[in-house]
Amino acid sequence: MTDDDWIPGKQNRNGVYCPTETLTLQRDAKGWRGCPRVEIDLVELPEGWRSSLNYSFFTGSHMGSASPTTDRDPLHPTRRAAIAQQVEKLRGVCARLIDESMKREALEMLTWADSLIPDQLDLFGEAA
Repeated sequence: MTDDDWIPGKQNRNGVYCPTETLTLQRDAKGWRGCPRVEIDLVELPEGWRSSLNYSFFTGSHMGSASPTTDRDPLHPTRRAAIAQQVEKLRGVCARLIDESMKREALEMLTWADSLIPDQLDLFGEAA
């Protein structure tokens, strides 16, 4: 893959979009343990927004998931809607947890995720 194949907002030859923005909850640790806990990749397109979710737990079963943003991801009319979809996806993952240490970690992840779209934005209309 060359730099010409990885341009923000464009698909590479494999159909994967290069994010135009990434929202990240970083883990406060050094080395590989300092990798992101949650990332929401956003792609702004002329017709709307696409997004994908990546997450990693560092306790319990250490489960995680990562996926690229492609045309299979829903198209949203706004950035806010694209973020909200990924927050709900993360909420669903966290709701199924049974390990107590992972539940504590999930609470931190969801607190961060919920802060991405403050309720106050509703007072001023839809945020882009």
